[in-house]
Amino acid sequence: MRFLHVSDLHIGKRLHEFSLEEDQRHILDQMLNIVDETHPDAVLIAGDVYDNSAPGNESMMMLDSFLTSLSQRDCQVFMIPGNHDSSQKLGYGGEMFASHGIHVCKPFHGIAERHTLTRDGETVEVYMLPFVNPRMVRRFLPDKEIDSYGEAVTAVLENSDVVPGRKVILAHQFVIGAERSDSETAIVGNVDSMLVSVFQDFDYVALGHIHNPQTIGNARYCGSPLKYSKSEADREKSVTLIDIGEEVSVSTIPLVPLRDVRVLTGTVESIIQHGKNDPRKDDFIYAVLSEEPVDGMARLREVYPNTVSMEVPFIETSDIDVGPVDRMDPMELFVKVFEEKTGTELTESQMNTVQRLMEADQ
Repeated sequence: MRFLHVSDLHIGKRLHEFSLEEDQRHILDQMLNIVDETHPDAVLIAGDVYDNSAPGNESMMMLDSFLTSLSQRDCQVFMIPGNHDSSQKLGYGGEMFASHGIHVCKPFHGIAERHTLTRDGETVEVYMLPFVNPRMVRRFLPDKEIDSYGEAVTAVLENSDVVPGRKVILAHQFVIGAERSDSETAIVGNVDSMLVSVFQDFDYVALGHIHNPQTIGNARYCGSPLKYSKSEADREKSVTLIDIGEEVSVSTIPLVPLRDVRVLTGTVESIIQHGKNDPRKDDFIYAVLSEEPVDGMARLREVYPNTVSMEVPFIETSDIDVGPVDRMDPMELFVKVFEEKTGTELTESQMNTVQRLMEADQ
């Protein structure tokens, strides 16, 4: 039996002030084409369907169009809420959707929902576990000792009807060993993590929550379909195809964005010069500059209109020998550090700007 695994659509997300509506429609259409080409028996959507718990009308219409298109294909759809979703809003109309092959996980009520998928004499049990934390689980299982995320998920699975035979589970949790990106909220100390052995009874664990595609044991994060942060610029995005027979086979199919996310480094002038012959001027650009520019963002956006941010890395001064700083003029000290780090001299305009800032701070 064949499954297509996607997650972390984050419909409605913006990249700083830039709307991604057109980019998300493009990538959802690409997923539909992949469904047409690969003919999965089911599509697994593993959470963070929306970017927030109060999606706007445009976001809801986009998801509605995507699910309607999937319902017209010869496949079932299983979808769970992630930590960004409202399970109540995501699951609205769930009973009606189910009659059209769209199975949306109900708000958490102490168990992982089980659905039996049968095709051509083969049967796979599909379990749906929405994002949970210890507090949510203790509410339904007060007699269990639950202090960690791992104990929470273990308690839920023990309370669920996990039967023998082939089975997959959708979950939206942080499994130890997964590498996070800047677009995910990191929990200090990884207190939200759990061992992959929590899911040892399943043939395949379709995970959401982490945006970088990666496999951990029998579990896999398919990753987000688009790049949502600077740290994802060098990552390749894809969907995951799973074939479950006597063995489990996992492969990936690349996704091609409408507009890519790139990091460009250098001076404003060098980036602008590069942009004059760049066929991908509409990409989302994170500019990392070697010097502090004047009107840098406005100048960059003349060539790269979707420049997301502009930054000049913090200048460490500990390895620079500037002499007795307590007897140096502040402007002189700034000039020495700047020239040491950048290898260039301050222009007259830059000198005047720094001088004004120093005087304003006095």
